[in-house]
Amino acid sequence: ELILSVAALQKGLYDVVAASLVGSVLSNLLLVLGCCFLVGGTQFHSQSFNAETNKIMCSLLFLSCIAFALPTAGSHLLTPAQFAPDDLLAISRGTAVMLILLYASFLYFQLGTHKDLVAAGPSGDGDEPDEPEEAPSLSLAAALALLTAITVLVAFSSEFLTASIEEVSNTSGISRPFLGLIVLPIAGNACEHITAVFVAAKDKMDLAIGVALGSSIQIAVFVLPVVVLAGWVMGHPFTLSLDPIATMILILSVIHADFVSMDGSSNWLLGLQLCGTYVLISLMYFFRGS
Repeated sequence: ELILSVAALQKGLYDVVAASLVGSVLSNLLLVLGCCFLVGGTQFHSQSFNAETNKIMCSLLFLSCIAFALPTAGSHLLTPAQFAPDDLLAISRGTAVMLILLYASFLYFQLGTHKDLVAAGPSGDGDEPDEPEEAPSLSLAAALALLTAITVLVAFSSEFLTASIEEVSNTSGISRPFLGLIVLPIAGNACEHITAVFVAAKDKMDLAIGVALGSSIQIAVFVLPVVVLAGWVMGHPFTLSLDPIATMILILSVIHADFVSMDGSSNWLLGLQLCGTYVLISLMYFFRGS
């Protein structure tokens, strides 16, 4: 998402950048998490996960919603005299720095001070049955080499993809908001989607939650702020003032995801509700013009 966003930013496709990043959060939060609950619920009557970790993740996601809602509301509800474009840029860049620091703190929390909580089972006490360790299929050197090669390939692919967005929208009649918010995120999140659903079917719900919500946090609290700062460096005035409808949808989706997961348990019906919410959003953007 970061490589694709920077490539689109260089071409001045600000609306596509914002829509694709918000769409990535929605895709992971609703579609990926919903499919995890749905597929896991068809294999098991009910599944459990760490409610404490889930609370922390949802709280961080809602904080990012507040960070997006404030500049969006200011730029759309206030007059230029009350909220100048330069003020919007300054607020967006300051907010971006704060969000990146929060993401670094979140990583330190997970890997440092509270790694025992993150590694704990559904009850949060760490009393989870030991599972046999799986042997790695790749060495560290091979994994790094493969990751580097894939990153280079994605960078080249992103150039071709961003260059063709305008033409695809004009020839197919599909609006750029739908391409950015729905099509690109589904394609970009395919790996996370498959991984999360695969582990949910094995009843490893803490890992599935970590993939779905963790990816949403990564986009909202790290990637989007980094793109704002990258635009600052490249001379592109990209801000955190998003589409008001997309911001509202994001806030409601985070609240909905928190509602269905706050007790640390899941079933197939909750997953179906999350997937249904994503379908409603897709339907709305499919019939929305550019």
